[in-house]
Amino acid sequence: MKVKHRQWGIGTVLYELSGGYEILVNFDDHGKIKVIQNDCEKIPEVEQVAEVERKQGGGMCKDICKEFKATRPVDGKRYESGQLRCQTCEIYITIEGTQDERGLYCKCCNYRVRGKPRNRIYKAKLRNEEVEQVAEVEQVAEVEQVAEVENSKNKKIVEAFRLGVVPGFAVQDITVGREKEIKSVEKWLEKESESLMIIGQYGQGKSHIIRYIREKALSEGYLVAYCDIGEESQMHKPKSVFNTLMKSLSFRSGEWNEDNSDLGLFLILYAIFENETTENFSKDISKFLRPGVNDLVGKLKRQYKINELDGNYFASFIDYLCGDDYVGNTYRFNRKIAIQPFQTSASIICNILSSIGHMAASMNGFKNSFKGLILIFDEGETIDSPAYLSKQREGGINLIKGLTEISNNNEDLLNENHNERRSDGKYEGSKTNLVYSGMHKDTRFSNHKKNHVKCLFAFVEGESEVIDILEKHKVKKIVLNDFTSDEKNKLMDKILEIYKKAYDYEIENTEKLKEILIKKLENSDNTRSIIKITMEAIELIKEHGMTVPHIDPSDYEKILR
Repeated sequence: MKVKHRQWGIGTVLYELSGGYEILVNFDDHGKIKVIQNDCEKIPEVEQVAEVERKQGGGMCKDICKEFKATRPVDGKRYESGQLRCQTCEIYITIEGTQDERGLYCKCCNYRVRGKPRNRIYKAKLRNEEVEQVAEVEQVAEVEQVAEVENSKNKKIVEAFRLGVVPGFAVQDITVGREKEIKSVEKWLEKESESLMIIGQYGQGKSHIIRYIREKALSEGYLVAYCDIGEESQMHKPKSVFNTLMKSLSFRSGEWNEDNSDLGLFLILYAIFENETTENFSKDISKFLRPGVNDLVGKLKRQYKINELDGNYFASFIDYLCGDDYVGNTYRFNRKIAIQPFQTSASIICNILSSIGHMAASMNGFKNSFKGLILIFDEGETIDSPAYLSKQREGGINLIKGLTEISNNNEDLLNENHNERRSDGKYEGSKTNLVYSGMHKDTRFSNHKKNHVKCLFAFVEGESEVIDILEKHKVKKIVLNDFTSDEKNKLMDKILEIYKKAYDYEIENTEKLKEILIKKLENSDNTRSIIKITMEAIELIKEHGMTVPHIDPSDYEKILR
């Protein structure tokens, strides 16, 4: 029996092995080879006869081939156009001139035909063209995949629009107007250290511009941490604030081009940097971070690989920093340097944050380049809540003042006397009047002359003791104003465009629609209202469009009523 193997070609089966699972085949060009029977294709008898005739010298041209002679293509590419070459008949033929649908043998001479060029140059040319064809197919598939991802992204944006918000990943694309505010933000990001306030009414775009700042900061190489001041993270409880900040810590740098929320990973990257540099930076690190960093550097010096460093260990280390009980037996930390849940722990967390900012900036120009640390605090007005006791408000303000001073690189923090007790037993700085931790009297708010820390505070517009304090500390502020009619138009255009991309639905005469909506927005003139009302209008019109073949744009007002 004759068979064909995709690798070894045509051969004769000698006998079966392993109960028929394998066969021993004497291949014409390669000799005896043991192969899996299912990998072979049985050759029909007509082909076997043709092969026998060929071997017996019966493969001679009978002039039948002239009936199937192929004409030369305009581009001269015979094989590419599907033509076959019979060496015996010395002619190019079409597929119809072969004995079977696979086009293996010439009907005229029974000799095997050629479907690819023999010449090395032509072979290479054909191979290149095949590669190009594959690449073209792959490119089309990639384009389709990108389009699918883009469509999914636009649908997610629309879902957020229904709630009146913009998702973080789209904030830079959807931002319109605010040119003055954006310019101020960009100038602020260029500075080494400084604090900033954003003030606006509810729904006026504070959350939007905060997201914009976060995305912009991440793209420029900053570590960014976020804290929503509220019940869980209260400013008079520094431990809770630090915990929230560290859990939200994000960065994009070097190979880490996606958001990474992990202080442990940052410490690993810093340890790699310190291990590969000739300078010793450990002396400049806060004593609260030093145990973890020293342990990492020690492991790297002992030839530990990155994937061998225990992520759970660092999660436990962060818990320990925040004052939680340490779990595990990798390393025994000194319990005395954990953050305690006291109002006076403000000096401790400011000390740690100043070190993180300094560590990040020290790595600038290394494999993972960072510019520093940005801390974002939203809902700042809650500090003024009448629900807080005066001592609690004092504790919250103390932390805010401390953060502001480290962002201003106030050198008084490095040398002021803070060992004298007040009448209430607390330790106060002689120059800054900041309250220091009694448990760690040697711990200053700042660890460095340049901390590379920026703070952003967001407030609802109104009277605020905290805003007044920040202004006294020369913190610059951005006050958000209502959109102009032109800015409203631009924002609506963006929403309409994204909806069209997401659901392939386009509204006729959008100018008429925008005119009506702007009238409706006279009494609710903020970003959230613009987004929500535009979305509601699109979907109302779309709903009517399902039952009414053609909507007269003049009916928009009636539909939206």
